[in-house]
Amino acid sequence: MRLNQKTYPTFNFLERGDYINLPIDSMFKDILPNEQDAFKFLNGIRQTYMQVDKKYYLTDTFEQAILTAMPKIIDKDRHIKDIPTDCGIIFTDKGFSIYLSNPSDKKMKLVVYGFTKTCLTTFAYMDNDGNVGGMACTIKNGKEYNDTYALHDYIHSFLVAIYFIHNCEVEQKVLTPKNKLKINSSKYFNESSSDITILDCRWFTELISNIPFNVKGHYRWQPHGVNFSKKKLIWIKDFEKNGYHRNATKESILNLTDKN
Repeated sequence: MRLNQKTYPTFNFLERGDYINLPIDSMFKDILPNEQDAFKFLNGIRQTYMQVDKKYYLTDTFEQAILTAMPKIIDKDRHIKDIPTDCGIIFTDKGFSIYLSNPSDKKMKLVVYGFTKTCLTTFAYMDNDGNVGGMACTIKNGKEYNDTYALHDYIHSFLVAIYFIHNCEVEQKVLTPKNKLKINSSKYFNESSSDITILDCRWFTELISNIPFNVKGHYRWQPHGVNFSKKKLIWIKDFEKNGYHRNATKESILNLTDKN
């Protein structure tokens, strides 16, 4: 991932505060028939962006983890019942979305503006009764149309992603402006003026290292007694460890399940 004005030009408009010239899909003319409506809509984007608390980038492994957890999350509508109060941006390799969630709002509990790297293509919301509305601009058989099915999937998938970020095991690494970061085999370059929080998940990551490293002395709770039912505090002296092999979290869970 490389985040700059060339790779994510639409985000650069937001960082500069240039909302008037923000690229918007031509289909939005259907719901913004005049300049006054367009100004109100762009001002809504501006007000939402000004409240953004964090900007996330989802790694491929993190997206896989969300997809794996989705059936469990939507099983009892947890992604709808437990919507957090939040405002942020989620980046992927295809674009980004600005969201504002407020379950106590009397009108809309979630509003999302979805962008490709070059244009605003989606506006979605969910009201207090769970109804979904907005605009999802797409093309079918060479013609533009509002894809209501995609809009519904988009808003629910987004709610699952927010739920996962707030309630599941997440690894966060902040990538400050003009810096780079390497996670596993992927490199991330932040050439914007914003802090970007890289979200990763170890469910699908297996780490192997054959390089010796030093371990500092530390205390540890040591199980002992009948069936290891008791614990005692012991001191571990400094020592050198000859590498390590850590299975992916998902594999570890499956192995534990098989043993039981």
